[in-house]
Amino acid sequence: MRIGTPWESCRGWFDRNCGQALSVVYPGFCALLRDSVMGRAVNRTLYWYLRSNRGGDGSGIDSGIILSQAALELLASAYLEAQKIKMPARGRTADQLREVLRRLGIPVAIPDALAGLQEGQRQNCWQDGPEAITRIMHPRRKLPIKLGAVVPNAWSLARWYTELLILRLSGYSGQYSNRLEARWVGEVEDVPWA
Repeated sequence: MRIGTPWESCRGWFDRNCGQALSVVYPGFCALLRDSVMGRAVNRTLYWYLRSNRGGDGSGIDSGIILSQAALELLASAYLEAQKIKMPARGRTADQLREVLRRLGIPVAIPDALAGLQEGQRQNCWQDGPEAITRIMHPRRKLPIKLGAVVPNAWSLARWYTELLILRLSGYSGQYSNRLEARWVGEVEDVPWA
């Protein structure tokens, strides 16, 4: 079954004006796919990530968030296992994701570009990005904000985290197109851990 179409364009980490980035990330990415613990998780994560990117088609971005969160949970769990990091048995998904992001130098603070999520943070719905993504999908109580402004932000944030995790785990430390900030082709910045 096809999960993409050749004529489809989608925002992501890769900027077509910086084609050399692919040749830099490719060897590390191939090694990551061959890793005995991480390889299977990354393969499944990519499948869900690609399906999530098509969230605007078909069943909508709600399904995109679900797929992105599943990808993040799987990737975080595999990383913790590979690094032999023990988390509390009754730990929350947000805690696991936060731990992995921090260890890999990926910011957990809600980026300025995501005003809806920042408003939720001001209203004490969540403390950071990992909690925002998981709280929207698993609310313990009714959220005091309108989800209309929050859902697209959470979808973008989850896909951004997925891209950064895969780039970091592949050993990439160059420039990328930040899906949350880039406004035009050729607008790139250093990855957060560089």
